[in-house]
Amino acid sequence: MNELLILKGMLEYDHFSKYSNILLGLRNLENEWFLILQSLKSYYKEYPDHKKLTADELHSWFFYQNPNLYSQESYTKVIDRLRDIEIDNPELLSAVLNSVVEKHIMAQISGVSLEVLNNQKPTGMEDIHKLMLEYKQLVAAAKDAENDVCDTPVAELFSPEPDGLKWRLQFLNDKLGPLRKRTLGHIYARPDGGKTSLAISEVTFLAQQMNGRPILYLNNEEDIRRIKRWAICSMLNVTEEWVINNLDEAEMLWQDQGGDNIKFIGSVDSMDQVEKYIENFNPRVVIIDQGPNVILPQVSKKMSEVGILKELYFNYRNLAKKFDTSIITLGQASEKAENRQILYLSHISDSKTHIPGHLDFALGIGFVDDPKFWNYRWLNIAKNKFGGRGQQKQVIFDSTKSRFSDAIANDSNRR
Repeated sequence: MNELLILKGMLEYDHFSKYSNILLGLRNLENEWFLILQSLKSYYKEYPDHKKLTADELHSWFFYQNPNLYSQESYTKVIDRLRDIEIDNPELLSAVLNSVVEKHIMAQISGVSLEVLNNQKPTGMEDIHKLMLEYKQLVAAAKDAENDVCDTPVAELFSPEPDGLKWRLQFLNDKLGPLRKRTLGHIYARPDGGKTSLAISEVTFLAQQMNGRPILYLNNEEDIRRIKRWAICSMLNVTEEWVINNLDEAEMLWQDQGGDNIKFIGSVDSMDQVEKYIENFNPRVVIIDQGPNVILPQVSKKMSEVGILKELYFNYRNLAKKFDTSIITLGQASEKAENRQILYLSHISDSKTHIPGHLDFALGIGFVDDPKFWNYRWLNIAKNKFGGRGQQKQVIFDSTKSRFSDAIANDSNRR
């Protein structure tokens, strides 16, 4: 009955345009369903102004397109049963669609399990994991379909971001605007260029603006305790030596300035972990250091490195939307970025297009390995969906405090 209810819904173009791709994405879809859906697809293409069919019209069109079917009776029975079905609640379609998708995925999981139990294959856990991910993606697509029409009023569309967060660097405020929800950014630099320090410098400023939702700092390279030490120095604008000599005051200042709003978690190297921590903590901002190193469990062994990065950043973008958060990944710049002041998208390591394609902004940090310039970095906004690209600025980097600033502070203000 559920399948017939959905098929009845497909007789209206609005429902068909939302859900047909999800149904056609089911690998074990029955032949009757597949052919009827394909027939509807061709009907709406042939008659774009006709947005609703009756069961009789479907019957006529279907057999007009398929006059030589071997078993016409089975298709006739399916279409005839649609005449007695009425849908008064369009929202019911989404719930029923989810149950149908689940049934089809469970049938595939059952098939894999039987093959393992009958010693027809050595293991099935990886296949089952892929099927579970496929189920999540299909259900997410069904939910997104319900909200794919933007009906936001003009005044709201052009109003300032109500809950955007201010950056520490005024350059970023001026060029990127406030850090918005549901966005994905990437910061990249050569080793020792300061990408981790820039992220720390910013999140320790953002932490003071948190209102109930924390910041997640997920790391897969450095000792997470070292990252937190740098964060303490950055937030308080002090050196490690000062902290060591003023432990009680440092602890008090760290808490007073919102340090506990940042959750530092190390050894995060899989997408399952990333999603688990985001789901558990409901963060307003997520830093993933380093983003390209995270492993996707469902990736095919035949997929290229570039293909993996494309899929990885597609997942990051979906997480930002799903959890209404801001995700910023950190990553390496290629060897061609060595000793360069200005880094472009082409300097992102391993991916010239597939990482940038999913980003709202990309920020390159240039660095010249010369003692005269050790305290300077060059920032270039290589991609910016919020106001154009190519904005560049030389900034000050104090590595002893993991602090970036737009201008040199007065000595009297420095500990």
